[in-house]
Amino acid sequence: MKKILIFLIVLSLFLNVCGFSLEDESCNNVSIDEARLVAFNHIVSVINMDTDSIWKEGVKFSLENVLYDLDDRPSAYYFTLTNLEGKKVGYVIVGADRDYVPIIEYSYCEEPVFLKDKLSGNGINGSLHKENRYYYFKGLSYFCKYSDGKKSFLMDMNNGETIEMNATNEFRLENRRALESKNMYNVWESLLVTNSSNPPTSGGCIYDPSAYESSYVSSNQSQIGLWNQSYNITSDFTVPNSACAPTAATNIFLWWYNKDSSKYYGLYDSNNWVDAYQDIYTDMETTGSSTLTYKLPTGYMRCFNDKGISYSELTLDTNVTKSDIENQTKPFHYCVYGHYNYGNHSLVGVGYEIYNYSNGYSSVYVRVADGFSRSANRFVHNGVGLSDTDMVKICLN
Repeated sequence: MKKILIFLIVLSLFLNVCGFSLEDESCNNVSIDEARLVAFNHIVSVINMDTDSIWKEGVKFSLENVLYDLDDRPSAYYFTLTNLEGKKVGYVIVGADRDYVPIIEYSYCEEPVFLKDKLSGNGINGSLHKENRYYYFKGLSYFCKYSDGKKSFLMDMNNGETIEMNATNEFRLENRRALESKNMYNVWESLLVTNSSNPPTSGGCIYDPSAYESSYVSSNQSQIGLWNQSYNITSDFTVPNSACAPTAATNIFLWWYNKDSSKYYGLYDSNNWVDAYQDIYTDMETTGSSTLTYKLPTGYMRCFNDKGISYSELTLDTNVTKSDIENQTKPFHYCVYGHYNYGNHSLVGVGYEIYNYSNGYSSVYVRVADGFSRSANRFVHNGVGLSDTDMVKICLN
């Protein structure tokens, strides 16, 4: 499943610990921590706008590099990005001066031009020693410092041309003119925004999502009809074994039965939820307490066909998004994996709470009947404190 939220929470926790504040206009230097925050908010913005972005698969910061001006002050910061498997998936370069543009460039490619060695083919191959100190002079002008043992040179990483260090006053003048032509304070202000979303990654159940959210710009919540009923729990069913997936299915059957008992009477097998549980346990090919996710839709289909129940939707969604959750008006089979409290577990989703932040990030909680409580009074964050989520959407005719 495409997931960015693991990255979001790790980074959000780090940023909140750092405690950022936007300084007044006269203080224009940007620290690497502030630059990382700007890069983070830019990544969130890209993910929200670009549905095909590879960053949706999950992304984290890797290598960080400081670029300098001719006075050896930071002029930009380079952040390498990797996916959750450690493969490079691009970079973001952030400026170090609030009078200039915040995002200098970004790409899904592995590395920027200034990391590419231009020594070969420039006529002086082998005569210069690379000092691995990079310079950024606004625009897309990147240089690397070299030395021949007597003099220091700047090499243009775009074309391989070299310039002596004492002949670079023209760049100072060019930089000053570039700065004088910019007024970027409002842009920086919009990017130097932290969110205060800290869903738990350890401990017990979530009962009140608002306890983990603050400084959000808006929030909304909703529950499906008949959500506040008494649910079955796994310990109600011991034969063949207690299992979470068929328990969740039985609770979905219970909801539909309570909605219209005369129409969906067949789901309440012989007035006995234990029999209904055993039927769906078999149909889902549950083994012990384990059910394979890809077998859930087929199991539901077999069960509905056997009981003469027709359905208009029965789909497995492995890309659970905010809009997927918002659009549900019926209970759905919700699967979590690697959850800090539930492990790999099936639950029933019956509502949500969502907290929206100014940087575009939305913190999404799903209200659940978890199979351990008879009330749907617990929540699961859709992405934080777990490794993945799936859902089976079910709508009966």
